[in-house]
Amino acid sequence: MPKILPSKSRIPKDSVSILINSLKILEGIGEAIPVGGGTVKAIAKIGIALLEVGEKARVARSECLDLLEKTVNQILLIKPHLVAREPMSDDLQERLERYHDALNDAVQPLEQLCVKSKAKMPFTSTRIQEEVDDLRDKLNDAYQTFIFHSWISVDSKMTEVLRGMNALSISHNTQIVSRPGEADEV
Repeated sequence: MPKILPSKSRIPKDSVSILINSLKILEGIGEAIPVGGGTVKAIAKIGIALLEVGEKARVARSECLDLLEKTVNQILLIKPHLVAREPMSDDLQERLERYHDALNDAVQPLEQLCVKSKAKMPFTSTRIQEEVDDLRDKLNDAYQTFIFHSWISVDSKMTEVLRGMNALSISHNTQIVSRPGEADEV
């Protein structure tokens, strides 16, 4: 008897929904068969359950790899600025280092999740999905904190610049008023 699926082959993701629908049809046929229909129905249900769990595992692994790639790309964007010690304000340096640390803290757990044994993955796909979601939330929080603190810093610096400009303007106007009869120098 020929094998339907070789052990190393993968079912294309678009075929999974077709297989699930086919098994649901088979399950319905099993209900209509008076003798042995219960067995056909049970086998179809098991097949549906296995395909759904496998699909969840594939989605969880794919999301894990996507999040890992985004995290590593952000680290690669930040790292040169931290290493080069380009002229930047101390608070920006601090914010970049905190964000960089948060990204680095997420990489190892993501790598461990993404390389879990494929044999175990279908049985832990829900837990993996939850962990990926938690790590995504932590990374989003770190990014939002970085952005929030950056806006506060920009606002503080702009306020300082405006105060300085106002002080210069008042100082300049005071000098003009204090010497009303003198000619302006060019």
